[in-house]
Amino acid sequence: MRSAVLLVAFGGPSCLDDVAPFMRSVMGVEPPASALEAATRKYVAIGGCSPLPATAERIAAKLERSLNGITRDAGEEPGTRSTRGVETAVSVGMLHSAPFIADAVSDLVARGTQHLVWASLSPFEASVTTGAFERAIADAARRHGIPDVSAAPSYDSSGPYVTFFAESLTAALAALEADRPLIVFTAHSLPAAEASGDGPYIRQLRETCEAVAACLGPESGAVGTPLPDVEAITGRAGAVPWLLAFQSRGMRGGDWLGPDLVDVVAMAARAGYDGVAVVPVGFAIDHMETLYDIDRVAAQAAQDARIRFSRARVPDDDPRMIDALARAARRVL
Repeated sequence: MRSAVLLVAFGGPSCLDDVAPFMRSVMGVEPPASALEAATRKYVAIGGCSPLPATAERIAAKLERSLNGITRDAGEEPGTRSTRGVETAVSVGMLHSAPFIADAVSDLVARGTQHLVWASLSPFEASVTTGAFERAIADAARRHGIPDVSAAPSYDSSGPYVTFFAESLTAALAALEADRPLIVFTAHSLPAAEASGDGPYIRQLRETCEAVAACLGPESGAVGTPLPDVEAITGRAGAVPWLLAFQSRGMRGGDWLGPDLVDVVAMAARAGYDGVAVVPVGFAIDHMETLYDIDRVAAQAAQDARIRFSRARVPDDDPRMIDALARAARRVL
């Protein structure tokens, strides 16, 4: 039985002409002109496109080599596809932009796939991401008659993913050069009704934040709340307090998960912290949420509040990201 791995992600426009169809797919309706103009300005600010599709392809190429035990030849560029020895193919499918999940599944079927393993590039389980991916894959598999579909287990608390963010956090704290820093882990906000406190999204985020913080040494002093009057998941990374904030709320009304990152930055300054190290642990790949919402909006909030600011890197196609995905995929291949 021929197996293949499908890496799935939310998607993102590869050029400015793709912004409108991307938003149309996300919203399910024609986007209002004002919303389209605002989104286009943001993509212009980060280089005219989302880096997510290209990064996902590099991850797929590296994962394919890892799963098939294929080393890179001298002169081959990192992230290029191998032309030899591929028994387990790795493809990319997006929910809201090309290459779409349905097209990726169709291509894999044409290549003889009978056992499909899928892994989400959104590391934490939520109905808007993993739930939507699962439904799209199941529909495509049913239409193409794939008899065997498996989901790779979550890798958010795996050793490689945690180690990457621990090292990234350490570097961000060093760059901050603050006497009294606050660590702010961040993840995408969701409507509160879709992510109750006992759901996997919050639970997995808590576990990963605690695992990353534990790598920086044993807790020192009382945990408590690092900010007065703020309800949040909190802890310490060694002697440095941390909390979990949320960001990038959608346009839908109602209650969303908080506290909001920008509000936390301002409150940290008022509480006497002289620096904030933002760790986007909820994002495996740089895209709008990190490059604009953190690097521009949250960074500007820190500047306005006269507080130091640094941002930890995300994995992208780092070898530890490939290792985390490979370990998860091998468990069900």
